[in-house]
Amino acid sequence: THIGFERMRDETEAVIEEHNILGCKYPAIGGLPGEYRTSAEGYLRFAKEATEVGRKLSAAGLTFGYHNHSFELERFGDRTGLQIIYEDSDPTYVTAEIDTYWVQHGGGDPAAWAASRNACTNAPRSKIDQGDRVLSIPTKITQGAPKNMKFLM
Repeated sequence: THIGFERMRDETEAVIEEHNILGCKYPAIGGLPGEYRTSAEGYLRFAKEATEVGRKLSAAGLTFGYHNHSFELERFGDRTGLQIIYEDSDPTYVTAEIDTYWVQHGGGDPAAWAASRNACTNAPRSKIDQGDRVLSIPTKITQGAPKNMKFLM
């Protein structure tokens, strides 16, 4: 599922209960709240908070996922926002739901991003751009996909 981070953080027990009722083991946030997007410090704060939420979800048998968009590929010094999230969160508790369309839209390499999070790349997602760019998912992603990738949608 995709739910707001504020709700996942502030109403964790309710989120766990709802996901158990649904039989859904993979709650994910559908986007980074604006308060975290403006600086490297904001992304770092999110990475730490997401790890704590992920720890609580994990204790209940659920896996926290982060769904990216293209804005996370903005650079803050030598790293992108997405790098900060994935490098500074604990991969045991924060998994990657790589949206390959948005990675490409932001100028990144979808296959490289899908392979970069190792055990934590759960659900790369593809879309066909309405413009002149088309992403070839079967070859670009599956060739570099981690063996433990759980889903390809």
